[in-house]
Amino acid sequence: MANRSASQRSAVRPVAIAVQHGPPPDLGTGEPLITLQGVTVGYEGEPALEQVDMTIHRGEFVGIVGPSGSGKTTLLRTILEQVERYAGEVLRHPRPGLDRVRIGYVPQVETVDWNFPITVEQVVLLGRWRESGWRPWPRRHDRQLVAQVLDRLSIGQLAKRPIGRCRVGSSNGHSWRAR
Repeated sequence: MANRSASQRSAVRPVAIAVQHGPPPDLGTGEPLITLQGVTVGYEGEPALEQVDMTIHRGEFVGIVGPSGSGKTTLLRTILEQVERYAGEVLRHPRPGLDRVRIGYVPQVETVDWNFPITVEQVVLLGRWRESGWRPWPRRHDRQLVAQVLDRLSIGQLAKRPIGRCRVGSSNGHSWRAR
């Protein structure tokens, strides 16, 4: 080590980490994940969405598009059962052997406290809490998986940056990206 320069000793080398995934979902089975049947939901007694019928199948990528105020967030909150339901059924179809469907949800930007003292890495680690068991701190494996995800998204260099320093707002505050 004495023959190496300081820049050579402190050079960061990339490390490949294998992530174990199960097989990809079989899109040909038509197996439902979420079903809404005749669902009417709203706020304070006023319907916001009426008579919604839809099925999301396992493995599908679903885009919810529409103008402001058309009910996109209300639809997501309906699936998460976070809005008052007046009629119909929301059915979740977990995989065999599981008791529930796992759903991840990222709220709209205006609901994020950008001054909360948390880094980009810590936010992503929150997605691993279910796998952490009784430990209140992340394991080395969790940190490796998070680093791999951030690198895959080409934002690995932002891991230690506070989330408040990653925000670039537009006039309506809905667009943000890492600087």
